[in-house]
Amino acid sequence: MSEIRELELEEFKQQVADGAAILDTRVPDIFERGFIAKSLNVGLNGPFEKWAAELLEKDQKLVIVADNIEESLKRLQDIGFNNISGYLKGGFNAWKEDGKRFDMVISIDTEEFELDLNFREETVIDVRSRDEYNTQRITEAINIPLEELSTYEGLDKEKYYYLHCGGGYRSITAASILKQRGFNLLKNIYGGFNKIKETRIPLTPPKPSES
Repeated sequence: MSEIRELELEEFKQQVADGAAILDTRVPDIFERGFIAKSLNVGLNGPFEKWAAELLEKDQKLVIVADNIEESLKRLQDIGFNNISGYLKGGFNAWKEDGKRFDMVISIDTEEFELDLNFREETVIDVRSRDEYNTQRITEAINIPLEELSTYEGLDKEKYYYLHCGGGYRSITAASILKQRGFNLLKNIYGGFNKIKETRIPLTPPKPSES
């Protein structure tokens, strides 16, 4: 693995100002509590290689925020990411402890989600694949697969959106993408569709998944 520089805060900020994208590889449940604005979250605890390759260009200039920097760099380089300018020394904690502003994702459990849907008319975005969505879904949810979210047109920054996936991993990545695009009226659903199925939220009848 080639040597990649540890960046002090000001160096990190300069790299971002010069066009580097911020990839944050922390676990989604940690990422959501505080992250550097415009960061993309692809957590090491899920299908990291799949989504890093799907959502980022291999030659894209990157700076990394991580709890496990060695694993992050190795897994990125193993799949062909070689334009990594460096990683933030001390990770997100260094950013926060320096008093710099940061962003967050609001997450709610399915009980609160069910109550909200009874009294509000917000749009639910299901970021699972089309096959998952067509197998069974929340009746009124719209489907925008995660890989299409960065270029999807038709959402309104003045409206509130609820996000869910299958188990909670992809929806935080989705929230980070929408935050990058200036959408801030978002709520993530803990546990995703696996937990939603345990509620009384109206769902379509289940269909056998196609092999």
